[in-house]
Amino acid sequence: MTDMPDKPKDGWDKMAVLLHPLGGLLTAIAVTTVGIMGSQVLNHRQAIDTNARLYSELMSRREESESSLRKDMFVSIIGKSYHPR
Repeated sequence: MTDMPDKPKDGWDKMAVLLHPLGGLLTAIAVTTVGIMGSQVLNHRQAIDTNARLYSELMSRREESESSLRKDMFVSIIGKSYHPR
């Protein structure tokens, strides 16, 4: 192996020295940003699912109370109109 004389550093070499640590920093920022955005998307989706579940539960209770009201009205009407002799 022969020894090569050191060539002088040009602008690209200097830029590479400066940008190399910056690449690691940009990678860390990108990973953090993706993590935060992913968390926000999951929280938003969970809120939508919770709202849908609550709406479904409210509609179910409304149907139950309407059925109960109809039953009570039916029993009341039948009870009043039925007079055994």
